[in-house]
Amino acid sequence: MAAREVTIGMDVGGTKWETALVDGQGRILASVRTASRYGMRVEELVEGARASVAKLKAQVEGIELVGVGVGFAGQIDPETGTVIGSPNVGWQNVPLKEALEFAFNLPVVVVNDVQAATWVEWKLGSGRGATHLACIFVGTGIGGGLILDGKLYRGSAGSAGEIGHTILNAQGTLCRCGAQGCLEAYAGGWAIALRAQEAVQRDTEGGRLMLALAGGDLRQVTAATVSQAAHTGDPLAARLVQEVGADLG
Repeated sequence: MAAREVTIGMDVGGTKWETALVDGQGRILASVRTASRYGMRVEELVEGARASVAKLKAQVEGIELVGVGVGFAGQIDPETGTVIGSPNVGWQNVPLKEALEFAFNLPVVVVNDVQAATWVEWKLGSGRGATHLACIFVGTGIGGGLILDGKLYRGSAGSAGEIGHTILNAQGTLCRCGAQGCLEAYAGGWAIALRAQEAVQRDTEGGRLMLALAGGDLRQVTAATVSQAAHTGDPLAARLVQEVGADLG
C-alpha cells in the first residue's frame, strides 16, 4: 500500500507554536503545541520542530513527508521565506525557510500566519466561494489578510491586510513594534494583559478575582484571566472587555 503524502504544518506565534501533520485534503492527522517566547533563537525553533515532527510521526503510520508549510507571526519576504520583522517574537531578518530546508531536507514555504489562515478559510472554511474576503485575527498580536478577486493579496511589501499596526492614537501606548498608539497595543493579547495588570493595581478590591485566578501573582494576569473573570460576571473584567472591544471595533 502506497504511503500517504503528508505535509508538516507549523503555526508560530509569540506565545506558542503548533506543529501538525496535514494530508492533501487539509485534514490534521496529529498535532502538538509548544511554548514559544519573545527572543527565542531560530535554532530553538528548528530543534523544537524536529522533535515535534518525530513525536507526530510515531503517532501516524504509513506516511511520506513531502514538504513544510509555516505560518509565522510577522512580515515575511515571500520570495526568500525570511522573517523581515516580528514584534511579538523579536526577530529581524531571520532566514527561517533556509534553516528549515536544511533541517528537514524538504521544500519549505513560509508565509505570514494570518495570510495563511485567510487562504485556508477561503479554500476550506466559511469563505468558500467568496470573490473578496477579509480575515481579522486577534491573538497575542492582531493580524489581517485579504482575498481580492479570488486571490490572496499580499501587497508590494508582503504585508497587505495587516491592521494590527494601524495607528489609533499617535501619542498613545507604546507598541512592541516601536511605534505609539497601534491597534495591537490596545487590543492584542499582550496589551490586554498589561491593561488588566494596571487595572488590578489601581483597583485592588475590584481586581481580587482576577488576581486570585492568577494565583496571586500580578504578572500572571493575562487576557485569558480577563476572559475567565468576565464570564463569571466580574465587573472589572467586564469593563476591560468593553474597552478592548471598543478599541478593536
